[in-house]
Amino acid sequence: MNNLIKKALENFDNDIFCMYNDLSLTYGDIAVFCKKVEYMVAENQVVYSFLDRSVESVLSLISTFYTNNVFCPISLQWNEEKILNMLTTFGGKYLFVSESTLGVIENIIEKNELQMTIFVILGTNIKVVHKSAGNYESVIPPNVGYIYSTSGSTGPSKCVLGRRDSLKRFLQWEINAFCIDNKRIFCNMTKPTFDPYLRDILVPFVVGAKIYIPNVSVVLNTFALREKIIETGVTDIHLVPSMFRKINLIGTSVKNVYLAGEVLYGNDIANYTKEDIKIVNLYGPTETTLAKFFHICDEHDIGKNILPVGKPIDDSIYYIKDGEIVIETKWGSKGYFDYESDDFVNLDDNMIRYFTKDRGHIDENGNLIVLGRVNDSTKLFGEKIDIGAIAESILECECIKECLIVGVNNGTRSYLLVSIGSPISASDVRLAALDKLKKDDIQIVPMKFYVVEELPKNENGKIDRRRIMQAHMKSSLGDK
Repeated sequence: MNNLIKKALENFDNDIFCMYNDLSLTYGDIAVFCKKVEYMVAENQVVYSFLDRSVESVLSLISTFYTNNVFCPISLQWNEEKILNMLTTFGGKYLFVSESTLGVIENIIEKNELQMTIFVILGTNIKVVHKSAGNYESVIPPNVGYIYSTSGSTGPSKCVLGRRDSLKRFLQWEINAFCIDNKRIFCNMTKPTFDPYLRDILVPFVVGAKIYIPNVSVVLNTFALREKIIETGVTDIHLVPSMFRKINLIGTSVKNVYLAGEVLYGNDIANYTKEDIKIVNLYGPTETTLAKFFHICDEHDIGKNILPVGKPIDDSIYYIKDGEIVIETKWGSKGYFDYESDDFVNLDDNMIRYFTKDRGHIDENGNLIVLGRVNDSTKLFGEKIDIGAIAESILECECIKECLIVGVNNGTRSYLLVSIGSPISASDVRLAALDKLKKDDIQIVPMKFYVVEELPKNENGKIDRRRIMQAHMKSSLGDK
């Protein structure tokens, strides 16, 4: 990967790569920054990045690969215990921070007497504080280029060791599959602690393209985001479907929308099939490296409930075992750091087998359909419930912005929890949803409703199932 980074810096020296607020960085600016870092760090070390989406985060990522080190992002939203655990687990001694996050890290380091070298960066300026002397023996296996902590939504949080060669393979696939060249402009919507951040930044970087990084106020205002996309000429954007539903990209410069992380419904793309915008549905857990399936949506998908994620890439194979999707690939991760799991199996010749905990089936065209998490599957009165059809119908209501349906079994009975984001009252939302389901002739059973103006999101931008379930259970127990 470091050779790929260096080649891009050499080939596109004077071209602009990064646009953020009023700041623009060229490839040459980034090269100067990388050379500064090169004098300050050893190779094959874990380098932590305590930065949100920004120019500084981009610099931390690229310079880490440039210096042949391991990128490990830390979230500003994590609690102190998890941050401390990440800082002490891998033996890494280097940490990128901003002026605004320095105080938080200094407090943790001083309280726990850690030996860290901290790089404070503002734009391309860098200063060193808390310099730690000596070289450190890496505890990370060869060929690891990045470490990502999973969300822990299906169990304890785990650290996935991402392979450099698998990442490079994916970048080359996306570039070739969608003819990405140096005329493209990508919009970085992904947070650094969510592994698709790697494709947000590195896909355009290695071909000499540009990225636009919208600030937080723009991201939170879909009208402002649309205007900025038009103003900056964005052509490509990676999104989660819940964000895609909120923003109107018709009439903008966007040509390719890459969706991943959540179920995509037929109605989500209905307005785009006659537009010159390609909607790509991707699927692949962190453990299998960014994405392992893709499907380009078209007009034939509009009448479907849940849209397919297509067929495998990179000579990967998959099958369905007891309703669960299992992926086998030569281009996955190295698994978890210091954690044994039956879900991740190392086979021969770099091949891995990963049990995804996602439900799925194969359609008549041989495409994979992802139905949701295994623990979301439910039966009511002995019958399987088509959660996708229910969600799609509800989302057609104009008053409903977001919808998540989860099967709940509390030990005595099973039911569907319908979580809805809407600006109107809970009682009106419930009536609108039930009326729509009745009109669509969807056979339902009584449901529990959780209604707020906007559904809670986790740091990856996905709807936060755990927080919804916690709020629902507290309400059920009368804990207000």
